Amino acid sequence: GQPTTNLTDQEAALGWPITLSLASSLSVLSPRPLSFFSFEADQWHFDELVWLLKFESRFVRGDQYAVALALLDRGNVVLGVLACPNLPLTSISVAHPHSPNNEVGCLFFAEVGRGTYMQLLEGSSTVKVQVSAVENPEEASFFESYESAHSMHDLSSLIAQKLGVKAAPIRMDSQVKYGALSRGDGAIYLRFPRNGYREKIWDHAAGSIVVTEAGGVVTDAAGKQLDFSKGKYLDLDTGIIVSNQKLMPLLFDAVRASLAQKSKPQP
Repeated sequence: GQPTTNLTDQEAALGWPITLSLASSLSVLSPRPLSFFSFEADQWHFDELVWLLKFESRFVRGDQYAVALALLDRGNVVLGVLACPNLPLTSISVAHPHSPNNEVGCLFFAEVGRGTYMQLLEGSSTVKVQVSAVENPEEASFFESYESAHSMHDLSSLIAQKLGVKAAPIRMDSQVKYGALSRGDGAIYLRFPRNGYREKIWDHAAGSIVVTEAGGVVTDAAGKQLDFSKGKYLDLDTGIIVSNQKLMPLLFDAVRASLAQKSKPQP
C-alpha cells in the first residue's frame, strides 16, 4: 500500500495534500554507511498515481549525490522532493563545487502551483527559492554532468561558446544540479547524452518540478516539455536544456546552431 505518515506542522501550513512527513521519511539521508541503504529504484502504481524513488550512491567517493522522490498524476509531475546531503546551504561556485561549509545538506521540495522551497536536511527553517534572473549570457554559468557518458562535453562547450558564456562549466552528477539551479547557483543546465543512452524518468521527474516551480524552464532540445507518461524512459529530442525564461530563447538558438554544426561532415 501507499506509505503514509503524519504531516509536520510546517508541511501542513504549506497545504501539502499528502500524508508524508519529510522530516521522518528523509532523515535517513544524512551520510551513513552504504549498507544502510538497501533499497533500489522502483515504481509503485496506486490508482493512476506513480511514486518514483531513486537513490544515487555517489557519496561513496564523497561527491555530490541526491535522493529524489516524485509524484506523478496521469503522467504529470505534481510534487517533487530532492535531498542533497553534500550540497552546502550557501551557493556553490565553479572553483569550489564540493567545498565544505558549516551548513551542509539541503532539502528541496515543490508542489505544482505552490513554488519551490529549500531547507537544511537537519533544520526546520524554510525559504522559497527562485531561479537566476540573469539575462545576459556572458554573466551566466552553467551546469553539466561530470560523467561524459551522460553529457557530451564538447557539444556543451560549443553551445556555451555560441551563447557567449564566459564561465567554466560546473560539473556534477545526479539531480543536485536541478536543486542548485532552482536557487540560482547557475543559470543553465545542459545535458546531451551520447548516442545509445536513454534517459529514465526517475532521473529527472523530481528535479524538473523543483526547477519549474522556481520559475525555470525544462525542455528537450526541440523545446518540448518532458513527457513522463510513456513508461520508464523519456522519449525526447537529443537532450535536455534548463534555464530561466529570459535566457531560454537565446539558448534554443545556440543549441540549434551547435547541433547543426556538429551534424555536418568533417573534412
